[in-house]
Amino acid sequence: MAGVKGVAEFFASHGSAITAALGISSVIAVGSWSLSSMRKDIELNKKDIEMHAMRHQKDIEANQKDIEATALRLERDRARELLSLTYTEEMKSFRDALAAKSQAENKS
Repeated sequence: MAGVKGVAEFFASHGSAITAALGISSVIAVGSWSLSSMRKDIELNKKDIEMHAMRHQKDIEANQKDIEATALRLERDRARELLSLTYTEEMKSFRDALAAKSQAENKS
């Protein structure tokens, strides 16, 4: 009984300190858990951001390829157009020369 009385007296005299210590350790435990949880959230967010960045990078690369293909197609179309115009002009000049030659031959 003396042991129980001694423990009771100890808690009576140090009860607020023990309660404070338990409270502090609880706060520390909750804070530690909270920090750990935040670190996990940060890692997950970091992975999400990296995944989105990779996805956007792939989209950017695909768009760049589309732009290059479109530029090549436009360049080819322009070259065809210039070639067609040149051919048309050459043919007109050739026809004009033939017509002039024909008229000259008809006059003589």
